[in-house]
Amino acid sequence: MDKNLALEVVRITEAAALAAAQWLGKGDESAADFAAAEAMHKLFPQIEFRGEIVIGEGEQEAVDMLYYGEVLGTGPDFEVALDALEGPIACASGTPNAISVIAIAE
Repeated sequence: MDKNLALEVVRITEAAALAAAQWLGKGDESAADFAAAEAMHKLFPQIEFRGEIVIGEGEQEAVDMLYYGEVLGTGPDFEVALDALEGPIACASGTPNAISVIAIAE
């Protein structure tokens, strides 16, 4: 994997984590999860890569973005596994161990 692509993926998870952190301890897990997903979804088109989500936020009928089968970007093909906010209850309640995660593979 290209080192620059890896750094771009780090940047996307960082943006999702920072967006979710705005809701830290405010008791609204849905808002925290949505903020993280929205931030992540907004940045994917800015990197040169084409990824199909194989593990994501849910089925297309259930979520607006980052759903299974969604294709993001253009360029080299990758499979993407992600969770914009793993641990939305922890985030909403202000406890530790909420994370943002992305894994990509050719």
